[in-house]
Amino acid sequence: MKQNFNNAGFANTQASVLNLPSAVRHVETDRIRTDIDGWMLDTFELSTDQQAQLKDLSPDFKQQIADAVADSWDAGQLILFDKQAEPLGNNERKQKTVKEVVLEKMSATSQSVRSQDMADTQQVAIRIQYG
Repeated sequence: MKQNFNNAGFANTQASVLNLPSAVRHVETDRIRTDIDGWMLDTFELSTDQQAQLKDLSPDFKQQIADAVADSWDAGQLILFDKQAEPLGNNERKQKTVKEVVLEKMSATSQSVRSQDMADTQQVAIRIQYG
């Protein structure tokens, strides 16, 4: 069943993918890397406007998002996702508000007090906001 493309729908999809066995999850993340548009269309219930907005994103930016999502999920890490609701009254005026997609990647290094081993991790956040 396709999810709505909102915070709850993304959270449900993320939980489903992260709960897959590693080998199956890897097949899913490979699809994200190689066909982000197809994966989005198969995974989420996208409106005509959302499909057009997906198509309008530059191929380089979509690939950055695809790689960040796939890398995070391959590592078993959650992605912080926040999609703002469309501003109130926007539908009544039939005006299109500018939507911005923001990809953030934050690196962190940690070390256990009882070990000399250090771990590098990367937290990914995707925000969809209105300007």
